[in-house]
Amino acid sequence: MIAPRLKVRGYSQLIELPLNTGMEKILIVEDDQRMRNLVALYLKNAGWQVVEAGDASEAIERFYEDELDLVILDIMLPDKDGWSVCRAIRKTHPTLPIVMLTARKTEDDELFGFELGADEYITKPFNPNILVARVKVALKRVEREESGTLLFPDLAINSTMHKVCYKNREIDLSPREYKLLLYFAGNAGIALHRDQILDHVWGLNCFVNDRVVDTTIKRLRKKLDNRYIKTVRAVGYRFESD
Repeated sequence: MIAPRLKVRGYSQLIELPLNTGMEKILIVEDDQRMRNLVALYLKNAGWQVVEAGDASEAIERFYEDELDLVILDIMLPDKDGWSVCRAIRKTHPTLPIVMLTARKTEDDELFGFELGADEYITKPFNPNILVARVKVALKRVEREESGTLLFPDLAINSTMHKVCYKNREIDLSPREYKLLLYFAGNAGIALHRDQILDHVWGLNCFVNDRVVDTTIKRLRKKLDNRYIKTVRAVGYRFESD
């Protein structure tokens, strides 16, 4: 589907997006009407249903009234902040994907967002196509986790039984290697910063450095014949299914 040319807050693009076969419902929590319209247009063009909220109170109301598949959440809202919305959602729905979309760019804000349970943290200004791509990955990740098995060429990860098969043979992974592989596979196609990997695999309160990440990835790569996990220069790593 081809979207119209957009001119909102500096964005002017002609995009072509494939429709999704499902009709997942996404809540956009954003007090800026023009920004909300922009995000809604891109999401609708990608084939998703959209519901909107302009403040935290309306967001919580929508969360309880609608059967949502994902939430896009601004932090700076007119009544309460997005942090409080994130907390409220996580109390009753620990697995609902939450994508923070905010002008707050500090590392402390980003880390705090992940600590509260955000799945993605995107700062403004942003590329709407990247937002759509991140939403797709988050929804696919939930779908795969619910099915219990992640499948890739020559690789199967059973998250229910904690088993990994490569070329039809079960391979022996340490708990950390398994958790690392599961995190990579759940974010296939996305470049992951070392800090993100540390936070999700080792935890926010674990004091390890980048070398520990690199060494663990090196061991994991060796067990997978150096496939799947690619280095992204000046960023970190990306999982690619060949």
